[in-house]
Amino acid sequence: MDGEEVTLTSWPRCFQGFDRPTQHLAKKLVLDFDVWGVYIGKALEMLNNALRDEYTFPATRLLEIRFSRAPMQRQQEDVAADLQRVQANINAFVQRVKLMAPMVNEIKVASRFYTSDLPPATIQCFSSLVTQLYQLANRISFSSYTGSAVIDLQLGMIGELVHMEYEVCHDNHRQILELARRSALTLQLLTIISKTGVDLSGLIRDAEDAFTEYSRLRTLKLTWRAHVTVSHGLIFKGALPFPKLRHLQVTQDTPFGDDILFRGNSATLEFLSVNVDSTVVDILGRYRVFTPTSHPKLQYVKVGHFSSTADPVISVVNYMQFVLGIAPGAPVREIHDGLTGTDLQTALSLLRGHVALQVLVLPNLCLSLWDVIALIKALTLLSDLHTLPPILGEIPDGKSQDELSSYVYSTYAPMGERFRCWRVGYSWGQNPEEAVKCVQLLALACPNFSHVVPPFSDAVRTTLPLVATNASSDFDDYTTRVQHLVTE
Repeated sequence: MDGEEVTLTSWPRCFQGFDRPTQHLAKKLVLDFDVWGVYIGKALEMLNNALRDEYTFPATRLLEIRFSRAPMQRQQEDVAADLQRVQANINAFVQRVKLMAPMVNEIKVASRFYTSDLPPATIQCFSSLVTQLYQLANRISFSSYTGSAVIDLQLGMIGELVHMEYEVCHDNHRQILELARRSALTLQLLTIISKTGVDLSGLIRDAEDAFTEYSRLRTLKLTWRAHVTVSHGLIFKGALPFPKLRHLQVTQDTPFGDDILFRGNSATLEFLSVNVDSTVVDILGRYRVFTPTSHPKLQYVKVGHFSSTADPVISVVNYMQFVLGIAPGAPVREIHDGLTGTDLQTALSLLRGHVALQVLVLPNLCLSLWDVIALIKALTLLSDLHTLPPILGEIPDGKSQDELSSYVYSTYAPMGERFRCWRVGYSWGQNPEEAVKCVQLLALACPNFSHVVPPFSDAVRTTLPLVATNASSDFDDYTTRVQHLVTE
């Protein structure tokens, strides 16, 4: 099929995951090798055999080459003893790659081994290999967990990186941040994974305090596996380091003490994933990052690890206020009372300004059915909602359990015509019967709601008659649809 991915690995020594007659349609080719196999010529032999068997990929534009496992001690000694032969194998390997996929215009090299303790000869060979591969294309990417020695070499040989993914630590973070700054004019995707608490202010300013603008950066992902060192205070007040950002993902703590990640990209930001803590709440509120009329293209919002209160509705209103900028100010402190909660209604009414929002992820919140209904009514383009398993909550207007089906249908249907999928965590919670009943009732109001994740198990399906048997003939279409709520 068009867009197919083909993989050649060192073991098993064969192509995987495609039909031979359609190889000419493959858009992406992945070569997954032990780097030692390149040095000794084994990888070259494999490519020669592939070419002999007419494995060529004339439509391939993206080539990804993954290298795993650094040479062992004995192998490193062999490299040093015969550099000329190793270099010849590298040269021939690159030429065979070019013959196999002659139309490649983008190359991604992924290195999955550390080089801090490798001898100079081994590092020199790897550097030569990467340099030659990058000469095959005009768009280059690098994903690496390597040590600082290879990074130092890359600083001298790579000037136009498009994608970067690095794991940083105390030993290499300065070199990695310098590499990012040098590639600032061409970078479109930048991922930094921090194993230790490092200061990331060097991403934006150098040792001479000069400002760096990433004018083409579309995606920025910052992930921490340890507490990050926060750069407090303003960094280049008024500067716009990420003016074209579309995708922003910050896992764990925010690395900056101001709004620098959000400056100047309100017109372009489409995807936001952020953990809300007191620092984030303070930044978004103090700098009024989000307002009801800002971020017109924002389609996906994910919020994790924020502090909740005794009432989940208070949490969701606080979230709406500080993450989407609804009525920035003090947190809501009143307890929500069914549909009459003025705080929730005020926040949701203002949410209509975010007309593009399609996916909302609240993985730590358990909402009532009525809160979910209010969300869907406010977000008219919402198609996908993620929450914990829902609860029924206080039934409005004094209605009884037996009257719920008719009440929901007559009061709310049709609404949320774009709404299709509700993800309720990894299980159906402590009260699956109540959660399933909420799903069924929501399906009464939302005519295109057809998928729930996880899907109804056999055990959960036994609760379906709770609503369906109370439905009149007006609900025939609904009954058929809700009996088959499954994932795609």
